[in-house]
Amino acid sequence: MPIPPGNKFYEALAIRESRNNPTIVNEFGFMGLYQMGPAALKDTGYMSSRGTWTGKNGINSQADFLSSRSVQDVAIREYHVKLWSYIPSDVKAAVGRRIGGVDVTSSGLLAAAHLRGQDGVARFIRSGGRDDDRDEIGTPCSEYMRQFGGYD
Repeated sequence: MPIPPGNKFYEALAIRESRNNPTIVNEFGFMGLYQMGPAALKDTGYMSSRGTWTGKNGINSQADFLSSRSVQDVAIREYHVKLWSYIPSDVKAAVGRRIGGVDVTSSGLLAAAHLRGQDGVARFIRSGGRDDDRDEIGTPCSEYMRQFGGYD
């Protein structure tokens, strides 16, 4: 089931990650609207532990994945449910606080974890914002926490 129109968090994430282009693949192998990598695709069952496509939701190749905006919408939601469950409870308890100059919200935590994983966002929170982990192109966790904070 695709993300319904009006879901502002996912609309903003797709614009930030891919300029809303479902067919894009970057130099690090992240792909689609939400720039999902092999680890996220394995986590959600679209790829096997060997890195082969599993056929889930009719996706048997990278080309299939890139050509299906609706499957990408489903896959990111599935991944974010798992990702939220991986974020430690002490990190989630920071919601409502201001850390490292950032108002911590659930959507901000999820976006930062999307960018740098649960460990990256945990280091940011636990260090009081001093350890601001960056992705492969230099984007810090705090930037995603700020940009995506406050969504439902």
